[in-house]
Amino acid sequence: VYAYDSMYGIPADSVDATFVKAYAGARGVTFKRIDGSFHFIMLDQPQALAEAVVDFLSR
Repeated sequence: VYAYDSMYGIPADSVDATFVKAYAGARGVTFKRIDGSFHFIMLDQPQALAEAVVDFLSR
């Protein structure tokens, strides 16, 4: 999971690309962007984070 908010001042797809590029060499990586959040996703979007964690653990 990673945070994104439009207040960053850059497009969401740029942030997405940064994470994909950073982990390009890692196998089996999946990404989940949590919109409307900053560094502390667990405080900014607790429900969305909980859902992402449950989804991940359910795989």
